[in-house]
Amino acid sequence: MYRTNGGAATSFGVVGELKGPLWFKKRVYSDYRMDHADVRWKNNHTVSINNHKINLGEGETYSD
Repeated sequence: MYRTNGGAATSFGVVGELKGPLWFKKRVYSDYRMDHADVRWKNNHTVSINNHKINLGEGETYSD
């Protein structure tokens, strides 16, 4: 998870990525107008980020 800043004309955002093999990454969460992330693992395959449930085992993602 990391926070993004698009500059003077845009707001902060939060991005979550999973590390893959070698240098590959998969973006699983992207939310605009956020400056923090509340991350809670529900089980081995499901994570809740800012009250958005994402089932990583099914390949789900969230983008706002």
